Amino acid sequence: MIFQCLKQDLASALMTVQKAISTKPASTPILSGIYLSAEEGNVLTIQATDYELAIVTKIKANVEQPGKTVISGKFFTEIIKKISGNSINIEMDEETKKVKISSEHAQFTLVTMPHEEFPTIKPLIGTNFIKLNSNQFKDIIRKTTFACSMDEGRPLFTGCLFEITDGIFNMVATDTHRMAIKTMDFTNLTENVKIVIPAKILNEIVRIIGNDENSEITILWQKNEISFAFEDIYIKSRLIDGQFPNYRNVVPANHTLEIKINRANLADVIERVSLLSSGLYNVMKMSCSGDNIIFSTSNPDIGRATEVISAEITGPEMEVIFNSRYILDIVKHLESDEIVMKLNGPNSAALIENPLDKDYKYVITPVRTNNM
Repeated sequence: MIFQCLKQDLASALMTVQKAISTKPASTPILSGIYLSAEEGNVLTIQATDYELAIVTKIKANVEQPGKTVISGKFFTEIIKKISGNSINIEMDEETKKVKISSEHAQFTLVTMPHEEFPTIKPLIGTNFIKLNSNQFKDIIRKTTFACSMDEGRPLFTGCLFEITDGIFNMVATDTHRMAIKTMDFTNLTENVKIVIPAKILNEIVRIIGNDENSEITILWQKNEISFAFEDIYIKSRLIDGQFPNYRNVVPANHTLEIKINRANLADVIERVSLLSSGLYNVMKMSCSGDNIIFSTSNPDIGRATEVISAEITGPEMEVIFNSRYILDIVKHLESDEIVMKLNGPNSAALIENPLDKDYKYVITPVRTNNM
């Protein structure tokens, strides 16, 4: 195997696949490596997998002699990142099974692993798929995954529900204390699906896509796996087992109090008042009366904070205690100047919406405490 390629192209490709390199390779050392396949047609295919996640990408290369090998993901990535020069030369010595990496005046030699042992990624094949614009898909991910749980002890809630029912697509995320739902219309899709995708995979896709807004992503699912294909990148992931709860029962069907408030002003007030919030749940009281909302919080070791903000309020006086971070999270993801909050009592879930986007909903449950 002998090939040359641009350093920038190779470094970018390694950055793409590195998240799929196993961080616990003790039982399967081959998974700590990156699979390289220099192919006829001047293409270099690069793969990495930890069995849960697999990423494949391709770049242009001047292939003098086709070949395959597996090289240490950690050291290869660092070498390419730091080596000088614009062009990289890579040559495999078939006798010693070592790879020589050279550029300008630098040269590195790395031992390799048998490429036959690497579990090369086979694309999923099936008829269950949808296609989305990359910018559209990033928007869906960003508006949902932040509401997922970080508790690996409850794996079902560390993922997003990917659901299509009668042509309506819903992406749903919840940590059981708050929930984000993004809806889209897919009237041309007749197949129904209900699967749970790891949020960390979805966030990784956002990172890989970057600022590219013109790609088309093909999403295909089969049994316990899902794949995402766009341009020269292919990602395959295992799905999360389990039955996602009936989220529709959680969305409030009615309300007695409705608040319309400036989004930026609300964010500023909550950030200031929450400086003194205490406890695991960042508790903050919201007292609604007339045309004002009083936000307050207290910390017995530090002090108390109170701030008043004007709003358009329809309904009775009400006091509700929320996790301030949960409100800030959704305020940052809504894009309208004004947001709407719908409440039905101090112990009932609240619905927060962008009045210009009825296909995006956020539900937050109040905090029950006697310390306010």
